[in-house]
Amino acid sequence: MNICRRPGCPLSRAHPPYVPGIIGAVVATANGVGPFVGGALIGKVSWRFVFWLVPMLAVPAGITILLFLPLKHQKGNHMEKLKKIDYGGIVLNLAAVLLILVCLVF
Repeated sequence: MNICRRPGCPLSRAHPPYVPGIIGAVVATANGVGPFVGGALIGKVSWRFVFWLVPMLAVPAGITILLFLPLKHQKGNHMEKLKKIDYGGIVLNLAAVLLILVCLVF
């Protein structure tokens, strides 16, 4: 199973199928524990602190990704690269999120 389809990706054929299992376990743990941690956090501190907590977690994660994720330059001109983008998927995803948000607001 290829997790990423880029040539030279560290999660391609070199790793056995335990990689998707680890990712699934992390996501399942976050989904199960996250609401309880969020409720306890809001109960102890102001909700405004949560908005400051996101950048404090995102900046080190972004720096770690920039330092340790091996990226290789893909050859080709810009038009070839633009043709590979799934514009239909972007529009459908945007429409779905917009409809869900509209339903939640009204």
